[in-house]
Amino acid sequence: MHYTSEVKDSGKTGTWAESTKWIRTSPPTEYPLFAYLLDVAMQNVWIIYRQTEGAQHRPLDQLEFRRDICSVYYTRYSLERPSVGHPKHLEIRLPEEIRRDRTDNFIESIQTQRRCAVCGVKVKKQCSKCNVGLHLDVCFATFHHL
Repeated sequence: MHYTSEVKDSGKTGTWAESTKWIRTSPPTEYPLFAYLLDVAMQNVWIIYRQTEGAQHRPLDQLEFRRDICSVYYTRYSLERPSVGHPKHLEIRLPEEIRRDRTDNFIESIQTQRRCAVCGVKVKKQCSKCNVGLHLDVCFATFHHL
């Protein structure tokens, strides 16, 4: 790190360390050290990888190896964006076992309109268990296969 010193103008005599005030004049230099240590660690892991069986089946140069590691961390720790405008498919929102178990499926009125899960027309009723919009007549029976 780069430091400068300022001598105190107190007029008192003393040691040099007592009369010197250390001030940091450059930006923090910890980042290059961290980047260097990360680079050395990646180099060492790549050397170890080259000595394994995996390198015999899928040889990677150092750049490809670093990209693979970055993509693994990106997919593991990236935040999933919520989808805007398009609801998830019904099979994802509602498992087939719950939909067709024929127990506790009651129609209820709601304040807002929803799309019917069968015909797609707006409706103010929904299944209380499945939480999907349904018409009381044919759509309810069709959806639950009664």
